[in-house]
Amino acid sequence: MSVLRIACLLTFGLIGLGLVAATPGQAQTALVRGFVTDAATGQPLQGATVALLRDTVLVTGTATDGDGLYVLPRLAPGTVRLRVSFVGYRPRTDTLRLRPDAVRTANVALAPAAAALEEVVVEEAGAPAQAGQRTLRPADLAALPAPDVTGDLANALTAQPGIVTTGDQGGRLYVRGGEPSQNLVLVDGMPVYQPVHLVGLYSALPADVVQRADVYAGGFGPEFGGRLSSVIDVTTRSGNLRRLAGAASLSPFVSGLRLEGPLAPGAASVLISARRSFVDEVAGPLAGTDLPYRFDDQFVKVSGLPSPNSRLSVQALRTYDRGTFGSADPDLLRADRITWTNYAAGARLLMLPAARPISAEVVASFSYLDMTVGPEATPLRASSIAQGQATADVTHYLGAFDLHWGLFVGTSAYAYELGGLFQIPDAERTFATEAGGYVAFAVRADRLELAPGLRIYALPNQRQVFAEPRGRVQFTAGRHRVH
Repeated sequence: MSVLRIACLLTFGLIGLGLVAATPGQAQTALVRGFVTDAATGQPLQGATVALLRDTVLVTGTATDGDGLYVLPRLAPGTVRLRVSFVGYRPRTDTLRLRPDAVRTANVALAPAAAALEEVVVEEAGAPAQAGQRTLRPADLAALPAPDVTGDLANALTAQPGIVTTGDQGGRLYVRGGEPSQNLVLVDGMPVYQPVHLVGLYSALPADVVQRADVYAGGFGPEFGGRLSSVIDVTTRSGNLRRLAGAASLSPFVSGLRLEGPLAPGAASVLISARRSFVDEVAGPLAGTDLPYRFDDQFVKVSGLPSPNSRLSVQALRTYDRGTFGSADPDLLRADRITWTNYAAGARLLMLPAARPISAEVVASFSYLDMTVGPEATPLRASSIAQGQATADVTHYLGAFDLHWGLFVGTSAYAYELGGLFQIPDAERTFATEAGGYVAFAVRADRLELAPGLRIYALPNQRQVFAEPRGRVQFTAGRHRVH
């Protein structure tokens, strides 16, 4: 029996044992969940502290994620106090009565504090929650120096260990020695094939539209696949639900505009961002040389609250890059011109079923990248890739652990025209379909955490099925962790 089959059997065995062990415990426990938002803007508050107390004694606690979602599973029935706090906001405390098997939704809107806060010193508590993962937040992006006045995701990415770009000609990310094509970049679940602009200093997203970015430089779980090097999972923020707001920036490199506001006050909002480079027109003369680079990007996101237990967003992204390299001869410059355009559009629905201790997320998206070399009207070489995909991710909060599983399906179209430069077909168009699923769970016992998982996918065009068993073990001793 091969090592792969043994690993798959062990993974299924561990998950089966966990399900059996979890079933009796779930019958006597309750669950509290909900969304934490800013009462003034309706924005989700990421990192808010949610604590559950019983007779002034802390029972459990957690922090909200990028959607402002918190989940407190496996709670003993009875009367408890739910306390939610966040720096710069007034804390809020509610009393809840939990029944056996109850699934309670408690959404909380925190009001900004009127009084000024005194100086607060924040220190790093320890290593990241998972080896190989870094989480970048708006404050991290704003703290790094940038040629623009607003900051950008690309600066924060290249400041992370093991991540570099090719400098000012190419806009390609290399993570721990992997090829750029081996990086999976997601924006609200939409794959983006060329996430960095041509000059390498700017990404497809300005800092003021990013809610968070999870960077996995290895060791990512079975929910991600199709790439070998890294995963960069970006979540953008929603527009202001209460009032109109905006900002504009002007610099010799890039100028941008951001607008946001309610479409239906308290129920739906829109966020629009647009930037254009002025490197060729302004920075070139300042540098005393021609800088034949130009790029721009646009992003729009419509967010809504279909119900107290769900969140819906529809977003679209476009980027354009054009640059010339090589000889100073004008004829050669036209031949060495490279142009690419990114398109991505998608919809994301997050649901909390009313009577079930689960959360579910469904994403549908379409992504497209077109690249040419030579004059735009008559390129010497051209290539493109288009992909449509749908994913569903579900988390069950069981008696002993959390079970995660998901399904995915997608079809990609690849096309190229090489202009007769290579000893392969001059032009070709192919299609590939991928479908599969994954399952994983995490068991925590004191200082030990075990997280086995399995990803299975099929390529119908090639009549092949693949299995990728994955696992993570973490041991914590004080401020030290071994993964």
